[in-house]
Amino acid sequence: MAYRTFTTDKELIGLVQRAVPQIVSDGKTPRLHVRVWGPSQYVEGRGTWFVAYQRRLGGKKQGSQIVLGYYPQLTLAGARTKAALVNADIDNGIEPPPSQQLRTRKRARISPAPERPKGIKAPLVLPDDGEPFLAGSFGALAADYVRFHLPKKRRPQADLTAIRTYLLPYWRNVPMTALDRPRIIHRLDQIAATGSDSAHMRKMRATGKRHRSKPAPIQADRIGALVSVLCTFALNRGGWFRPDQGHPALRLPKYDHRTPEEREAVTESAYLTEARLVTFWRALVAEAETDPVVAAALWLETLIGQRGGEILGMQWSEIEGDWWTIPGSRAKNHRLHRVPIGGALAQQVLASLRAQATSSVYVFPSKRPGTTESELGPLTHETRSYRAALKRIRQRLNFTWRPHDLRRTVITNLARLGVPEEHLRQLVNHKGGSVTEIHYNRYRYDEAKLAAIRLWDAEVQRILSAARLEPMPTTASWGKLLLFPKAA
Repeated sequence: MAYRTFTTDKELIGLVQRAVPQIVSDGKTPRLHVRVWGPSQYVEGRGTWFVAYQRRLGGKKQGSQIVLGYYPQLTLAGARTKAALVNADIDNGIEPPPSQQLRTRKRARISPAPERPKGIKAPLVLPDDGEPFLAGSFGALAADYVRFHLPKKRRPQADLTAIRTYLLPYWRNVPMTALDRPRIIHRLDQIAATGSDSAHMRKMRATGKRHRSKPAPIQADRIGALVSVLCTFALNRGGWFRPDQGHPALRLPKYDHRTPEEREAVTESAYLTEARLVTFWRALVAEAETDPVVAAALWLETLIGQRGGEILGMQWSEIEGDWWTIPGSRAKNHRLHRVPIGGALAQQVLASLRAQATSSVYVFPSKRPGTTESELGPLTHETRSYRAALKRIRQRLNFTWRPHDLRRTVITNLARLGVPEEHLRQLVNHKGGSVTEIHYNRYRYDEAKLAAIRLWDAEVQRILSAARLEPMPTTASWGKLLLFPKAA
């Protein structure tokens, strides 16, 4: 297999700084290669030196690899010296010792990153790949933004990923005094035209393979907003722009050119009508046979209208009677939220889950092989089983659907049933904007919220009864949590 080649240390540094997982070959030393690691695969170094050769095993040729060391701990000159000695042994028919041989190329696997202890969040670090950012450059500004401003945000990883993926590879060493409006708009034009700029697509481009580009105007608007925030951060701190330069990212062009009618059509279709709710229910009943945990989580989201991420992280200790208390540390607006779960259908789902619950503290534990019951973590939107379940459900539906549409469905139908907007806002934990709401009114409308949930519960039962459906599958499939079979 032909790999990209390099001949100088400068070329190797440029390849490694891209952090695109790939294998590159030394153009001067035969059989010498370096496997470049991606940002999430960082274990020992930024790359692994190895010698690839063919050996005979049982009369057949088999590809083998000998690891020499890790880059940059082992420099290019040192790797060439080691590779020359190994090549001499191979040419003379001397088989390397087993301790130096790597598994065959067909069975080789990328070493996983070490697992992070539970309760410890990923550090907010902008990788410099061993080379400090130049003073006054965009990379230095991004590092300051990640260090001083990003920890204040509720979900900082989204901004960090966007900077690392869409901006840093292109503007790393660009001085902020040279980051003018045309350069910013040119980058946004690229994002809007080519779409995702993931490591996988960069790898395909680097190896010369074809890939499908899909326009991403909404993503371009989001990156433009992030660039504007970065420039505002630079102006507030001072010393990054020239005195006469001004803000280069004010009023950037918008790339999402949908008409108001098109936006309204999307909004109108973003909740479940009665017919779609029945179809969705049938899809959940079918999914309960495959993954009862995800099916139960989605049905509970349909019944109580809370955010999907907060429901997936629900713990048994947070439930007391007809109420579920979401701590401020997990709520989107950092405010403790009491959620009514007193509806008959919601209580039925929780009772089924409690009857078969494991020793995990989470109501919806994730299925991770090799993990004991007490170590089970919660489901998340990124869990493989959750994403697979959503894919199966979408295949059973005849309309476009997203999990957040369930929350919108509850709010829309409760408004149709006459629930006041103030009660709806308290039910879904939205902050009001008035001075009275922010500073004076401390009433949380518990009775009104409980009455609203019971009203929606009765409406769901009416809809299912009209379609001659039972409010629970007759097999009670999602009561069968087959994570750990219970002893007879």
